[in-house]
Amino acid sequence: MPVFNLPYKGKLQDEEAISSVRQEITRLIPNAVAAAESLLNFPFDWQRIDFELTDSARGQTSQGQTSHISRMATYGIEFPIVAIRVQPILRGDYADSNAVFETLTHEMIHAIIRQNIPHDDYHMLPEWFQEGVPTFLVQQGEGKLLITLAIKWDNPVSILEAFDQRNKRMPYLTGYFFFAELDNRLGRMGTQAFIRNVLLSYSITAACDSLQIEENDIWQHAKRRASFRIQSLSEDVGSQLRDCMKLYQEGQSRENESQKCFQELIEQHPETYAGQVAHYWLAKIYMHRHKNDQARFWFDRFLQFPVRYGLYDNVRYFRIRILMEEKKYEQAKQLCEQYLLYFPDGDNYEKAKDVCSSLSD
Repeated sequence: MPVFNLPYKGKLQDEEAISSVRQEITRLIPNAVAAAESLLNFPFDWQRIDFELTDSARGQTSQGQTSHISRMATYGIEFPIVAIRVQPILRGDYADSNAVFETLTHEMIHAIIRQNIPHDDYHMLPEWFQEGVPTFLVQQGEGKLLITLAIKWDNPVSILEAFDQRNKRMPYLTGYFFFAELDNRLGRMGTQAFIRNVLLSYSITAACDSLQIEENDIWQHAKRRASFRIQSLSEDVGSQLRDCMKLYQEGQSRENESQKCFQELIEQHPETYAGQVAHYWLAKIYMHRHKNDQARFWFDRFLQFPVRYGLYDNVRYFRIRILMEEKKYEQAKQLCEQYLLYFPDGDNYEKAKDVCSSLSD
């Protein structure tokens, strides 16, 4: 097991919370390294890893970035720099060490790939390969697809255009489906052999030729695979979600109908992004009715999903407003101050700032 450093470089002042997060990451690192070795079928040879533990943005549970440089040039020793961004505050917002473990494993796969290719040559690899390998092996593609569908819910088929511009758009998604199709044809050992051949030749074409497969054929079937998955996940988006939103936008006169519509979405399509987002809109309906316990319940349900939608920022602000309405000013002030500290680019920053100001008066 390599030596690793884990300095915290975020804004949190609570030493106990920092220690808790550091202990959680420290506990997960050995398992993440072992998982990365197993998934890639490569040994992890780095003798040292520098982690940079910082705060995640906009409510994401965790995210990561890996690079490697030679800091000890005299001895020619290289080691990776792994920036892990996690959400250390408001631990009740999520209880999902698995998401952090997936991020760590994803970054360890990047580190292993980087140790097998010279630093200057790494960027010769297409981005869909760089990101597709860990996204597929850690099985994060579904989450990436859900996030993308949440953004493009009114035109989900447009996602498929990325497969024709795969070196420029959505490398996580296109790479994920490329490897999903490759794995379906070659099995896991064949997929690992393909990755190994790419690292030896720096060429996708050469790796395909060595395994007697046609790259374009893989891409065509990967696009079909993505199309089928998009259709199965978004079949309700073009009709039910749009109908629910129309009812919601008509206001109080159609509130009961919109509530029923969102509830049916949740019951009938729990695994789709539409069914997940419906939790948010149902919570807003209860908030409009000043039924704060029900609103808080549905907001909390929404926050438990591992996919972090842009609406997360609104939830933070609405929870402050609910506490204000309940005259729980100390709790509201605490949430408000945390929002201002951690989300200076939040959509509701100015509103939260005004609330904080009023609570300080």
